[in-house]
Amino acid sequence: MRRVGSCWRVLRADRESWFGLGFAPAEDDDIWDVNAERRAEVLAAILFGPQPADRALLKFLLQHDIREAEEFWGVSDGLSLGMLLLA
Repeated sequence: MRRVGSCWRVLRADRESWFGLGFAPAEDDDIWDVNAERRAEVLAAILFGPQPADRALLKFLLQHDIREAEEFWGVSDGLSLGMLLLA
């Protein structure tokens, strides 16, 4: 979570910075989505310090975790946590 912690204020304030969190299929068979780990780190950071302004970011993250689930037929921890935080 160290990487996310250092840029957390930027992520909250700048929607353009969310681009690097979107679903991106990997060419490696061991990794399905190159940004899944980063999305999970952001969700964990939100879990420990949620703010009302995080709803738009949560929706964005959830949309991309849903895309990952549709592509790979699975429910990730990020998808479950995103749904919980957005509820």
